[in-house]
Amino acid sequence: MRMMYSLIYSLAFALVLAAAPAYAVDFNELSDNIIGSVENLPGLISGLCYMIGLVLGVMGVVKLKQHVEDPRSTPLREPMIRLLTGGALFALPICYEAMYYAITAGNNVDDDQEAMGEGFNSLFDFLAGLATAVPLQDINQILGNIIDSFEETPGLITGLGYLCGLVVGVTGVLKLKDHVLNPEQTTLKEGVVRLLYAGALFAIPTIVVAAYRTINGDGASLLDTVYQGIIYLGFVASSEDPLNYTSFCPVLVVTNPFSLGSTLCQIIFHTVAFPTFLAGFSYLLGLVVIVWGMTKLKDHVLNPNNVSAWEGFARIIVGGALFAMPTVLNALYVTMASLAVPHTGGAFNDGGAVGNGLDTMMVAFTANILGPAQSLMNWFGYVAGIILVIIGITRLMRSAQEGVRGPGGVGTLMTFLAAGALISFSPMVTAFTGSMFTIPMGANYATLNYTVGLGPDELGHIHAVISAVLRFVIVIGLVSFLRGIFIVRSVAEGDNQASMMAGVTHLIGGALAVNLGPFLNAVQNTLGLAGYGVNFTMF
Repeated sequence: MRMMYSLIYSLAFALVLAAAPAYAVDFNELSDNIIGSVENLPGLISGLCYMIGLVLGVMGVVKLKQHVEDPRSTPLREPMIRLLTGGALFALPICYEAMYYAITAGNNVDDDQEAMGEGFNSLFDFLAGLATAVPLQDINQILGNIIDSFEETPGLITGLGYLCGLVVGVTGVLKLKDHVLNPEQTTLKEGVVRLLYAGALFAIPTIVVAAYRTINGDGASLLDTVYQGIIYLGFVASSEDPLNYTSFCPVLVVTNPFSLGSTLCQIIFHTVAFPTFLAGFSYLLGLVVIVWGMTKLKDHVLNPNNVSAWEGFARIIVGGALFAMPTVLNALYVTMASLAVPHTGGAFNDGGAVGNGLDTMMVAFTANILGPAQSLMNWFGYVAGIILVIIGITRLMRSAQEGVRGPGGVGTLMTFLAAGALISFSPMVTAFTGSMFTIPMGANYATLNYTVGLGPDELGHIHAVISAVLRFVIVIGLVSFLRGIFIVRSVAEGDNQASMMAGVTHLIGGALAVNLGPFLNAVQNTLGLAGYGVNFTMF
């Protein structure tokens, strides 16, 4: 019976939700509700401070009378500090303005607020454009909805920081009073640091922009550097379409929409927003970390023995790096790969695959998946690289006692290097294969040298099978190379399950598999079998 009641209640609740769209709120509305519910708090704080100022003023007058009557029992500083504190609480807006100017030096915080939100709005517009261009219920739209739901979060954080600054500013004024009355129990820094901290909370946008420009300088905006450059030029680049590799997957989806290769392309199309989503996540995380760093600096001044100054400065720098994620990615890409195009290859000798034989099916299968598989691995490498960059940057906040995973540890360094290798996956494969062979990823056209007793049809089928095997091995080689990057990083992280030999084997083996044709040429020439084996050329 209870199950029946539960089912009825669940159905009724579902009907209420369906009939009342007002319940369908997102985080933006929650943020607006929070800001709306506390928008009168500044007035309340000012009113309370006004009342406290009245009390302190009256107490100051009384203390001044006591001082006149008995100067030894009531020093002059007691009435004077109460009168000054009461006046400061009466003139609280002027005090707040002084706190703010101490941090911003008179800069317009509205300009900094606009600059701080510009990058996040660009991300939102980009994801909204994807959702409009592809109006489907896909992962791109889900990611766009998430970013959309948090569009107001920067404003919420700065608003809450402003409210906290109001309270901290008042406590700073009161701490200064306590210091004058009892300097042995309340030090001067307790009041001063609270006033400066309140000014920093008022000027969160200014500090955020300063931290961002420390990393980015006067560089391009959030999207211009990376997400409209590397993504669309090398993000899903494939050697199967070296001249115009942005059109390979769209053509395949139209010409053969129900194939496995088309399915791989669809995965890329409907998840292409992942890098931009991760940039938005990094942006919000950076904002939180910067505010955290400001708090740590305040704690350091109050208690330097327990909180080091590095904890605060490190978090502000890390927050700036998270804000400037595209600049960091671009720096890693340029550092790791000087090539702007993916590895390119020659033709495959599979024209003899005719009819309905097994060789024809092998050629059709490998030709269909090779390009999309390369693009999908580039997609995975790019997304994984961004995640590793975020992990590496956040590790800079840790202490040196964490060893290899500390800010200066080899694990953190290798995390950045692995991220750069993954972001520039195609050029890295080109660099490895180019270090071994003259023509990287090129000699795929197989020609059988010893053809005694074989007719044209037989040769065509043999060449087609060799081409199909080459394509499949290239895919396996790319997977192996990708795996090698992760293994080498795991070794640097101190993972006992990984070994450097395994990582290097995957990297070298993957590079050899990607360039199997030239490798077989080298082996045959070394053994003196060039006249009897298979000759691999570009065309």
